[in-house]
Amino acid sequence: MPKDTLQTKIERFFREFIKPQIQLDGGDIHLVGIEPNEEGGYAVKVALDGACVGCSLSSITLHMGVEARLRQMFPEVRSVEVV
Repeated sequence: MPKDTLQTKIERFFREFIKPQIQLDGGDIHLVGIEPNEEGGYAVKVALDGACVGCSLSSITLHMGVEARLRQMFPEVRSVEVV
């Protein structure tokens, strides 16, 4: 059985923990991809949807919520970026 890749682990984490919380407020977040960055880690690329689009708090939610939780669970993640 193949080992889970970082992408697979993050996809599962998004599905189980991140998306349900965002959806409670009428928004949504989609994992677009994961790319290596200059710091030797990874940048997680996301797209926002629903109530998150144009919301003045989406930046705070993204960085203090989503990015903080991802970095806690996956230390190799260095940033989360909206594309």
